[in-house]
Amino acid sequence: MNKGICGLFAIAVVCAGCGKPKLSFIKHYKVGDVYAYHMNMTSSGQMAVNLDSDVKMTVKKVYDNGDADIDIQQQNGKMTLGGKSMDMPDSAQGTQHARLTNKGVPADSSGSGALAMNIPGMGGLVPNNPMSVGDVFQVNQNEKDGTTVTGTMKLDSITGGIAHLTADLSVGSKIAPQPVQIHAIMLVDAADNTLESEDADISSNGPGGKGHISLKRIKS
Repeated sequence: MNKGICGLFAIAVVCAGCGKPKLSFIKHYKVGDVYAYHMNMTSSGQMAVNLDSDVKMTVKKVYDNGDADIDIQQQNGKMTLGGKSMDMPDSAQGTQHARLTNKGVPADSSGSGALAMNIPGMGGLVPNNPMSVGDVFQVNQNEKDGTTVTGTMKLDSITGGIAHLTADLSVGSKIAPQPVQIHAIMLVDAADNTLESEDADISSNGPGGKGHISLKRIKS
C-alpha cells in the first residue's frame, strides 16, 4: 500500500559498553531464511473490504553489500467485498521477486509500489544510527514515484527480548487527493531480529475512509 506500512522491517540489537540497549535497523540475510506472515487488511470506505492472505518471503541470494534477492509469495488469499466473500484471483497472488537492501527497502524503488504491499514491515523508514529506548526518529522521505512519508517513530521499550515501537506517519501520493494517516505498533523479536507483529490503524479524509492492517508472524 505504501512504504509506511510495507517492506521488511528488521532490527538487530546491539549494546554499547554498559549503556542502554540500542537497536540498529540492519538485517543480516542468510540464504534459505524464510519469513512467513498472516496479513489482514480492512477498509471501511465507500464499500467495506477485507483482504486476508499469507505472505512467505524466502532469501535466495545475498550480495556483498548486504542486499538480498527475495522471493515473495502471497497465497491463501480471500477477499470480502460488500459482504460477499471470494477467493483472491491468481493474478493477485503468486510469486514476486525483489532485491532488498539490508534495511528492507527495494534496492530499486522505481515502480515498486505494487510490490511493496507484499513486503511486511516498515520498509526503509529507519534511521541511519542506532536508537536507544525513548529515542524518537523523525521520518521525512520522498520516493521516486511521488510518495511522501513524514512523521515519527519511537522506540518505546525492549522487554523480555521484544522491542516495542510506535509510529505516527502521514503518507501522501500523486494519486491520492488526501494524505493517509497511519498509527502503527510493531513488536520485534530481538533474538532473531525479525518482526513479530504489526498493527496499523489507517485513516483518510478521502474515499478510502478508515482501515486496519494486521501482520502476525507464522512460525513453523
